[in-house]
Amino acid sequence: MKRRFLVPEIVQSSQMDCGPAALSAVLNGFGLDVGFGRMREACQTSVDGTSIDTLEEVAVALGLPAEQMMLPDDHLLLPDTDLLPALAVVSLPGGGHHFIVIWRRHGRWFQIMDPAHGRKWVSARQLKRQLYQHRHALSHADWFAWARTSKHFVFPLIQRLTALGFSKDAAQVQVVETLQNEDYRPLATLDAATRCVRALKSGGAVRAKSAAKRLISRLYERDLAGDSLGTCIPEAYWSVNTAPQDTHLMMRGAVFISFQPGTLDEAENEPSETDTALRRAVGEKEPAVAGLLWQTIRADGWWAPLTILFLALLQAGGVLFETLLWRGLMEIGNGLPLPEQRLAGGMVLWLFAVTLLLLQIPQKVAQLRMGRNLETRLRAAFLAKIPRLGERYFHGRLTGDMAERNHMLHHIRGLPLMVTRLISAVCALVFTCGGAIWLAPHLAGPILLAGITAALLPLGIYPLLAERDMRVRAHEGALSRFYLDALKGAAPIRAHAAQGAVTREHERRLTAWVQAAYQLLTASTLTRLQSLVGVALTFWIVSRQVQIQQDGTLLLLIYWLLQIPDLGQQIAAAVSALPAYRSTTLRFMEPLAAPDEHHQPTATEPHQPTDTRGPALRFEAVAVTLGRQAVLSGVNLDIQPGEHLALVGPSGAGKSSLLGLLLGRYPVSEGAVWVDGTRLDNEGLPGLRRETAWIDPAVTLWNDTLLNNLTYGNEPEPVPLEPVLEAAELMPILDKRNQGLQTQIGEAGTRLSGGEGQRVRLGRGLLRRNARLILLDEAFRGLDRATRAAKLRMVRAWWPQATLIYVSHDLDSTLSFDRVCVIEGGRLVQDGSPEQLRNQPGPYQRLLRAEQELMDSLWADPDQRRLRLVNGKLEAQP
Repeated sequence: MKRRFLVPEIVQSSQMDCGPAALSAVLNGFGLDVGFGRMREACQTSVDGTSIDTLEEVAVALGLPAEQMMLPDDHLLLPDTDLLPALAVVSLPGGGHHFIVIWRRHGRWFQIMDPAHGRKWVSARQLKRQLYQHRHALSHADWFAWARTSKHFVFPLIQRLTALGFSKDAAQVQVVETLQNEDYRPLATLDAATRCVRALKSGGAVRAKSAAKRLISRLYERDLAGDSLGTCIPEAYWSVNTAPQDTHLMMRGAVFISFQPGTLDEAENEPSETDTALRRAVGEKEPAVAGLLWQTIRADGWWAPLTILFLALLQAGGVLFETLLWRGLMEIGNGLPLPEQRLAGGMVLWLFAVTLLLLQIPQKVAQLRMGRNLETRLRAAFLAKIPRLGERYFHGRLTGDMAERNHMLHHIRGLPLMVTRLISAVCALVFTCGGAIWLAPHLAGPILLAGITAALLPLGIYPLLAERDMRVRAHEGALSRFYLDALKGAAPIRAHAAQGAVTREHERRLTAWVQAAYQLLTASTLTRLQSLVGVALTFWIVSRQVQIQQDGTLLLLIYWLLQIPDLGQQIAAAVSALPAYRSTTLRFMEPLAAPDEHHQPTATEPHQPTDTRGPALRFEAVAVTLGRQAVLSGVNLDIQPGEHLALVGPSGAGKSSLLGLLLGRYPVSEGAVWVDGTRLDNEGLPGLRRETAWIDPAVTLWNDTLLNNLTYGNEPEPVPLEPVLEAAELMPILDKRNQGLQTQIGEAGTRLSGGEGQRVRLGRGLLRRNARLILLDEAFRGLDRATRAAKLRMVRAWWPQATLIYVSHDLDSTLSFDRVCVIEGGRLVQDGSPEQLRNQPGPYQRLLRAEQELMDSLWADPDQRRLRLVNGKLEAQP
C-alpha cells in the first residue's frame, strides 16, 4: 500500500463522528476506498466509533495493519520514528477527548488531519501540548519487561541521548547498563533525566552538548541515590513514577494507533460477515458529479445543451470577427470612397454587433430553463429516494446537515450559466490565439505559451479550491445543527442554564468555519497569478513585434494579445466558482448514491391485505447491537395470529427496540424475525408497514391542518371520519376551534396540549381500520388513568382480530391481557398470564409492587396536597 503525500480531508458533522472521520481519512490515504457516510453509519450501529479499541479492530478488518500503543509522547514525535501515520487521542479545551490523524513529519512541522477542522500543519511543541496523557497502572516487573524488549522505547531513548551529546556507542552502552540491571529504576531514571535535560536545552538553560551530557549523568546518579523516584528530577519528566512502598507503577504517555501497511491478501481486505455495515463501506467511491449532472441534463433532450454550445461558439467567433470588422473600419476610406458606401458599411457593422447581442437572449433563456429543470429533477430524485432509505441511514446523519444539503441545492440552477461562461471564454481564447498566430506566424510559440498558461493555470489550482470549498461546506453543515437544535431545545437550554455551553460550542464551530473560509479565499487569490503571468508574456511578445512591424496590423495584434490575460481571468473566475457547485452537488448526491434498503411501492400499487386476521410473529434468537452495546439479546418469542400481548419492563429494557424491529428501525444483528412464516427483510418491510397501525408519542405531527394530520399515511380510499373522531375523543377539540378540521395545529402539534396531540395520533391510527398489526408504545401517555384504561379497551375492540402488542409502564393496565411478557436487560425473562406472573416471585411482581407502593405513597400520604386542573382552573381537593 502506498501512502499519499497529503492526508485526505474528512470533516466531521458532530463530535461523535471524529473516530469514523479520522479512520476514513487514514484508509483513503492508503488507497482503500471507504465511504465516510457508511463508516459513520457502521460506527453508530454495529461498532463503537468512540472507542480506540474498536477503531483498531475495524482498521485490521478492512485490510490495514494497525497496532494500538501507549508510549511517552516524545517517542512518538521523534524525527526518525516509524510510528507514523498514527491515529492519536488529544485533549480538548473543555476536558473532552478527540481523535486526530498524525500523517507525516516535515522538519519541525507535522501534517495532521483534525476532523473538526481539516488538514493542518502544527509544530512539534503544539502537537505535544495537545496529546492526551493517559495513565495506566502496572507492576514493576511488567513495565520493566515491556520497556527492555520494546524497540519503541529503547531505540528512541538512544536517539534522544545521541541528540544531547552522547556518541551513538556511548548512548548504547549507557542504555545497555540499565537493561542489565534487575531493577526497573535505572532505566526509568535515565529516561526521565534525558527528558529533563532536553527541556532545559530547549529553553536555553543548557547550551553546550558536553554540559548536557554531564548534567544527564549527574541527575541520573543523584536520583538513583535517593529513596524513591523523583528525588531531584521533577515529576513532569517521568514516564513512570511510584513510591517505594507501592507495588505498582503508574505509566503515563500518549495513546495512539500506529498504521504500518504491507502486502495483504485480497481476503484480508474484506471484514467479517458479522460486520455488514463495514462491508458496505468498503469500495464506496466518491460519486461522479459530472456524470450525474450530465445524465440529469440529458433527460430533457439534446436540444438545450447543443443550442447553448452552438451559441457559445458562435458568439466567441463573432466577437473575433467583429474585431476584424472594426479593424477594417480604420481603412474604410480606401475600399469605400463614396459617403453612401461608408454609411452602408457602418450600418452592416452595427447590424452585426446588434445580432451578436440578440443571440444572448435565447442563450440566457435556455440556460435558465436548464438550471430550473436540473434543480427540479435532483429534488424529485431526492424525494423519491427518501422512502427507499432505512432508518439506520438517518440515525447517522444530523437533521440540520441533511436540511442544509437540500436547501443549498438552489445554487445548482446557476451551473449552466457558469459552464457556458467557461466554454465561451475557452473558445474565445482559442480563436484569439489563432488570430494572433495568423497575424504573426513567427510568434506562434510564445502566443501558444501565453494561451496555454492562461487556460491551464486556473485548472491546476482547481483541486486545491475543490478541497477547501468542500471543507467550508462540511463546516456549514456542522454549524447548521446549532440553529435547528437551539430552536428545538430553547426551553431545556434555558431551564438547565446551558446557554454558555451552547454558545461556546457554537463559537468553536463558527471559528473553524471562518478559518476554512479564509483559507478558501486565500487559495482563490492564486487564480489572479495567471493575470500577471499573461500580462508579462504579452508585453514580451509585443516588445519583439514592435521591433519588426510598425503598421496598423500591430494595433490589432496588441489588442488580441492583451485579450489573452483577460480571457484567462474569465476562465479563472469560472473555475473558482465550480468547486462550490461541485461541493453542493457532491453533498447532495451522498444520499442519492446510498444503496436502497427498502422496496417502495408506487402510488398506483393497490394494497390488498393478505388476511383479515393478524399476522403470526416469531422472534428467533434475536439480538440487536447498536454501537457495540447489546440492546436485545437472545429473544425468543412466538405470537399467535390475532393475539393481544402486553410487553412490560423497566425503562431502557428494550421494549421499544423490539417494536422497532417490526418497523425496520433497527437491524437484526443475530437471529431472525418471521411474519406469517416468512423471514422479515427489506423487501417485506413496506408491505408489513402498510398493514400496521403504530401509535406512539414519537409519531410526528406536521405543521398542517388537523384533517391532513389525521389522514396522513393512510390509504387514499375515503374513510368515515365521524366514528374515528368520537372514538379518539377529538370532538371536544373541534368544538373549541372555529375552523374545525381545518385548524392549523402548528409545528409538532405545538398548538395542542400533550393529551390532545396524543388523541390526534390515536385518530390517525384508528383510520387504518384494516390494519393487521397494532403496535401501541405508550400510546396513551398524557391522558389520565381512567381515560387510558377506556382507550385501551376501545382500541382492543376496534381491532379484535388484529395482532396487538401493547408496551406500557402502567402495570395495572396489563392485568386485562391474557398474556404478558417481561423484558429486562434486553432479554425476555418472563412470559405468561398476568395472574400467574403476579403470584410468583420475579420482575413482574416487583414492578407491580413498586407501582402500588408509589400510588400509596402519593395518594395515601396525608401530608400531600391534592390539586386538580379542570378547564384551565386549578382547584384544591380535600
